Amino acid sequence: MYAKGFALLCALERAPQQLKDTLLSLKPKLSEPVIQGILFCIGFALILAAGSDFAFAQGGGGAPFGNDDKIREATIIVLKFIEGNFGALIMVCAGVGSIMSAAFGQYRSALGLMVVAIGSFILRTLVLTFFTTDLDTP
Repeated sequence: MYAKGFALLCALERAPQQLKDTLLSLKPKLSEPVIQGILFCIGFALILAAGSDFAFAQGGGGAPFGNDDKIREATIIVLKFIEGNFGALIMVCAGVGSIMSAAFGQYRSALGLMVVAIGSFILRTLVLTFFTTDLDTP
């Protein structure tokens, strides 16, 4: 099965070159600028097709299908855990790990653990800033 998929992928990668070679084989009938014009029109048609309503994942610009209340509730639960005792535990463990890593000379891991320790405090702010504004009410 993987061999067929790989062969198909290789064939798709060679398809534009094969199309150009096929068009160039008609060279006595078509000149190079005409062939380039045909390829340009094919590319332009593909770009227009990508901009159609069929290319949108959510039905062409309206409200998304389905209900995202469960995702929102799960996000609220995770944020409550991170802001509560679990977040404090993560911060303390990451801080101690960062100190130990720095003591042993692993400065890259110490920096990474510091990001984890600080991130547990600012996670809700980052989520509210970049994603949504109504996570406070379940």
